[in-house]
Amino acid sequence: MNEREVFFERHPDPIWIYDLQTLEFLDVNAAALAVYGYERQEFLALKLTDIRPPEDVPAFPESIGTANHPLFESGPLRLRRKSGEVFHVQVAAQTIDWQGRRAKLVSIRAVSRSVQLEAEREGLLQREAALRRAAEEAAEQLADQNANLRTVQRLIGGGAWKYELWSGRLT
Repeated sequence: MNEREVFFERHPDPIWIYDLQTLEFLDVNAAALAVYGYERQEFLALKLTDIRPPEDVPAFPESIGTANHPLFESGPLRLRRKSGEVFHVQVAAQTIDWQGRRAKLVSIRAVSRSVQLEAEREGLLQREAALRRAAEEAAEQLADQNANLRTVQRLIGGGAWKYELWSGRLT
């Protein structure tokens, strides 16, 4: 078993190498082929932009960092399988020299579940804030109504009482 097979081909995370100038894939491991659903030759015929959703391609340069940075880690970004399914990944990449070409060695981790949970958390926080605002508004309205009631009671010299039948308590 050679080093490439141990450290690249058998790595559990999808890994690929792409040319920094052409964005062509130069090599890909078995995990990436399994995740993306391509045969090796199909994958190697693609460019990095081909596995991005079309609507994300215009923002592509910012999402991968610049070639001037030898190490790069991304926040969640979206990639696309052969089937067209879009999913979120986190990328770690390093600039390398690959067979005389300036390239990036890229390792990805799927983070779709984390992205989904974060979106749900944000939704819950927004809902909580809206409910808090509604409760504060209701409390202000109640305080205003109580103040108005006290003013009316003072002006007319009246009052209100409450009798609880079950306890016999008069308030």
